[in-house]
Amino acid sequence: MTPDSNKNKHAYLKIIVSVFALLVYFSFFFYTHPIGDDFVNSSSVIKNGVLQTCNDLFFGWSGRYSSNLILSLNPMVLGSYLGYQFSLILVLLHLLLSFYWLTRLLYKDSSKINLVSISLIFSLVYITILPSISHGIYWFGGSLTYTGKQSILNYIGVLVLMMRKNESSFSQNIYSCILILLAILIIGFNEVSLVF
Repeated sequence: MTPDSNKNKHAYLKIIVSVFALLVYFSFFFYTHPIGDDFVNSSSVIKNGVLQTCNDLFFGWSGRYSSNLILSLNPMVLGSYLGYQFSLILVLLHLLLSFYWLTRLLYKDSSKINLVSISLIFSLVYITILPSISHGIYWFGGSLTYTGKQSILNYIGVLVLMMRKNESSFSQNIYSCILILLAILIIGFNEVSLVF
């Protein structure tokens, strides 16, 4: 047995274990239901409109602008419980994709199988160290505020790495503009993002 085939077996084993663990997390999405803030925000949007709700939340409650806007556009405004559950699944899938993309640039000489296993492990570590998994991935407000923000932070890392390898001044300017927009966006997700 060659060392490479052993490494691939280990990578496949890591992927199988990681996918199984992620399937457990994904299975809980069938049991998620809107709670408190979801109903309050939806009711406010229906009654006052998106902009007024965002204004009220920003100046009277949280001071967050990015997450307030996204929370005001939640599927509960349309009364869609299935949309609520599906949007949470999309946030977690977005996290997995952002970790894969970041891993692909950090470990560019690795095989695809190793990249997949590393990105899945990064994703599982992120989920596991959340102070509250139920708030971090199963509640719309927390999912967007924390997990959505982490995905954007991963994309900032991706853009910085892409910027370093691309020497075209035009590309550098495009990346810089996108990075500035993402930095402004991420600061509006929660107060802690501003500090980091």
